[in-house]
Amino acid sequence: AQFAQVATGLGARVFITVNYGSGTPAEAARWVRHSNMSNGYDFLYWEVGNENYGSWEYPTGVAAMHDPFVYATNFVSFCAQMKAEDPRIKMGAVVAPVGDSSYSSWTTNVLLTLAALGVMPDFVTYHKYPQDVGGECDATLLQSTRSWAADAESLRSNVVASFGAAGT
Repeated sequence: AQFAQVATGLGARVFITVNYGSGTPAEAARWVRHSNMSNGYDFLYWEVGNENYGSWEYPTGVAAMHDPFVYATNFVSFCAQMKAEDPRIKMGAVVAPVGDSSYSSWTTNVLLTLAALGVMPDFVTYHKYPQDVGGECDATLLQSTRSWAADAESLRSNVVASFGAAGT
C-alpha cells in the first residue's frame, strides 16, 4: 500500500511481475482485483514471472516449470484470470535472447505455443544480462548497447513469425 501510494502520487506507470513459480493464476487475479478494482491504483503492466527459462528460478529442480510449452500454457491461464478482473491490463510474456544458445528455443517455443493456443501477449519482456555475476564492468555494460537494435529486430521477427501481421 505504501509503494502504491508513492507510485500513484507520482503518476508513475508501474510494472508488476506476478509469481509464476510460487503463485497461481487465481492469486494473480486477486492481486489485480485488489490493486485496480478495490484500490483504484490503475496498474496496467503485468508480467508473468521472471527469467522462467532459468533453472535458478523458483521452483528450482522442477524442470517442467522451466519448459517453454508449460510456461506458455500457464501464461494463458494467468492472462485469462487476470484480465477477467480488469480487461484494461496489459500482459507480458518473458522472452530470452534468441541468439543465446542456452535459451534460443525458449522465445520461439513460447511464442509459437501462445499463437497455437490463440493468445497473443500484449508485450514481451526481454531478459538479457550481458555480464556474468562477479564479472560486472561498466565498460562491458555500456558496450552491450551495440546489440540492442539487432536484438529488437530479432524479437520483432520472432513475434511476427508467430503471430503474423497482428504481431507488429
